[in-house]
Amino acid sequence: MKTGKGNFSSTEFDSITIEREIGATYREATFAVYGHGQYPESSVNAGRPMRCYIRGGFATAAAAHAEFPMAQVIGGSSYVEDQFTDLPGDDDPNPLGERRAIVAIS
Repeated sequence: MKTGKGNFSSTEFDSITIEREIGATYREATFAVYGHGQYPESSVNAGRPMRCYIRGGFATAAAAHAEFPMAQVIGGSSYVEDQFTDLPGDDDPNPLGERRAIVAIS
């Protein structure tokens, strides 16, 4: 689904939502439009869920919906903190995964 707005006109999302502006480092009384999908293979986050801020500062959900009629208005927040469960932890016996250290022979 293409937004057709701003810098994201060529970006496709699986869904677009209108919700309160809430994230890891901010919480506003206004509404924002977010695109949802997966990071592309070219990203270090390839395959992970993606939530992309498209535009915010709308006083009401209706005002945002007037500019983004394809978006779904939701009552809560779609923000989910990534747990990075696929990354090695402190107790991982091989924190480099399948990579091997290169040892210089002298």
